Amino acid sequence: MLDTELISKSDLIYKLQRTVMTTLNSQIQKVEKEIEVLIETDPELKKNFDLIRTIKGVGKIVAARMLAVTSNFKKFSNARKFNCYAGLAPFKHESGTSIRGRSRVSHLANKEIKTVLNLAAFCAIRFNQELKLYYEKGYQKE
Repeated sequence: MLDTELISKSDLIYKLQRTVMTTLNSQIQKVEKEIEVLIETDPELKKNFDLIRTIKGVGKIVAARMLAVTSNFKKFSNARKFNCYAGLAPFKHESGTSIRGRSRVSHLANKEIKTVLNLAAFCAIRFNQELKLYYEKGYQKE
């Protein structure tokens, strides 16, 4: 193959990928708009959406995800159950008096929601000076 043939093929592939990306971006925007409309039309969803957005580091995507995962915070009867579901609560690893291991989170946890919450926490730490100082202070103790 000549170099010009390689260049023209790579240009074609680039243009096709660009078209796919443009299409996907427009579809993502449509879905986000649908989610916003859904939240705006339900007063209870809107109230909880606005409340959760007051938490530092929680944006539209994290708030909508939390509402979806928790069925507008009705899926779990208390925070402990949600913490277990999201893999935020550690469990002791022990059996009687002979086996004592480190505390670990459940491998059955919803890792996707845990990731979303961790990203929100890191965002809050990064952009909020007060939370950053609190985080660094706690991190130095370990």
